[in-house]
Amino acid sequence: MNNEYQHENSLNVVNSLIDMVSIGRDEHKEKTSSNEEIALLTEQQQTHSLHHPEQGSREEKEFLENQQVDAQNMVQCKIHEDIIMKMVETIINKRMDTIRMMVESCVNKKLKDYRKLANANVNANANANVNGFNPAISSSTSGSNIASSSYQSSSTNTRSITLSHFGTEDFRYMYMPYLSDLIKSMGDIKAVFQVVLKDLYFNPDHKENNIIFIPPNAFKTMTVFVDGIWKNYDLDVSLQNIIRRVNDVLQYYLLGNLEEDRFKTEIGKKKFDQLHSFTNQIDNMEEYPEFLTKIMQITEHTIMTHQHLVHRNLTEGNG
Repeated sequence: MNNEYQHENSLNVVNSLIDMVSIGRDEHKEKTSSNEEIALLTEQQQTHSLHHPEQGSREEKEFLENQQVDAQNMVQCKIHEDIIMKMVETIINKRMDTIRMMVESCVNKKLKDYRKLANANVNANANANVNGFNPAISSSTSGSNIASSSYQSSSTNTRSITLSHFGTEDFRYMYMPYLSDLIKSMGDIKAVFQVVLKDLYFNPDHKENNIIFIPPNAFKTMTVFVDGIWKNYDLDVSLQNIIRRVNDVLQYYLLGNLEEDRFKTEIGKKKFDQLHSFTNQIDNMEEYPEFLTKIMQITEHTIMTHQHLVHRNLTEGNG
């Protein structure tokens, strides 16, 4: 489901309900005015009939027939304004979290585009002063390539587990050689995507990132750890945000990173180009409906298949 379409549909529902209130008011006024006119005409008709019995009988019959036709064509609005406003309030309350996630997704996409441009400029300047790969420079700039990767869980220094908030996952353990070895060992980029998704969110050795799951008995809902608590979100919107987050991992060496050439050499030009094409499709997946549907199905299936590895209570139906 397209993020913009979902947002537009939510607004259309609210606008439609508000229009119903306005229509109800107008029709109530029209109905009141029509009833007054009918009463006045009826009184005039009766007065006229007293003085002209034959003509009055014929005109009264025509008047009654016209009145019946008008009554059949009159639209009756039985929905009261207070009921409509309660419905609007309920819809808005249910949609606010989803709308927030959609807005954050759009903002993150714009930030990613900016980072691509900024990192490309940094890379160009660095290449003018550095010959070949320089580990010292790379390690000092690696955290800037993806802003959300700068979050460091407290579990790095202690054995206690502090869950990452969605979008701030620490995936440094997925850098090279993990990513390059994975891509070299698999022929299908979609399969690489699934493994990265599993190792990012359902890795028993990185419990700080075990922050998503699909409740087994919920309808079109995903539970995500955000702002220090578990929240339920619309499934389709959540899947699209997770797809983009996995794409952050896949694109880590494609966004002007100083190690891009090394990464390209490691996996080979052919797979590098395949990865580049695949990640670009994800960046613009709203423009490819068939691709979006397929990648969302793959993502949902991967989550449902592997979430029990770290959320064992789900197998007992207590999710």
